[in-house]
Amino acid sequence: MRKSIVIVGTAVLAATSAHAQTQGFVSGQMSMSSTSSPDDDAKTASGIFGPVVGYNFNEKIVVGLGLNYTGNTVSDKEDFNGQLFELDNKTNLLTIAPFMRYMKKVDEDFSLYGQLTLGVGFGKNTDENIVAVNNLAAVVETESDVDVFSTSIGPGVVYSFAPRWAVNADWGALRYESRSVKADVQGAEKYTTNTFGLALTPGAITFGLNWLF
Repeated sequence: MRKSIVIVGTAVLAATSAHAQTQGFVSGQMSMSSTSSPDDDAKTASGIFGPVVGYNFNEKIVVGLGLNYTGNTVSDKEDFNGQLFELDNKTNLLTIAPFMRYMKKVDEDFSLYGQLTLGVGFGKNTDENIVAVNNLAAVVETESDVDVFSTSIGPGVVYSFAPRWAVNADWGALRYESRSVKADVQGAEKYTTNTFGLALTPGAITFGLNWLF
């Protein structure tokens, strides 16, 4: 049985102006998750953080932009001639993520929304492998360029608990991703994988603390 620990935090960015009527929001968000299994030595740790800015076109339509940094590390242990090595596969991405929300007001302080998000990301992947030379083992790192295009759609809620302050939670439930990886060596080919499915884990939920302006 796999165990998952999800830690979600929020960081606030101050807006430079305030108006009598709310026109948008500025927020910062951060989420971290860790997964391990008692059946093997594999462990996964991931995190995401970055600022988000949104603008209200009207009571129903909100558009915005997020700038996210994502780090993901998969660790495993491998035996080579009785010697145990811990190998890491690390991916670091910077993603530009425009989004649109369709809002449905429940009361003065509470609203539901559906959110469509696009993401264009680029970064690096570092993969550790064991290489044997003259019966001696060494860990060698291989770097690759990573390009990602993704889109997700899912529900969310927002609650205004004080003047100029609100909290929100969104769940990118339905997601498509195209990921291309090319090793940093001459003549290397680019490999692309496409995934589509439902993200139903707690790690797919993102919380934010918003300053309204």
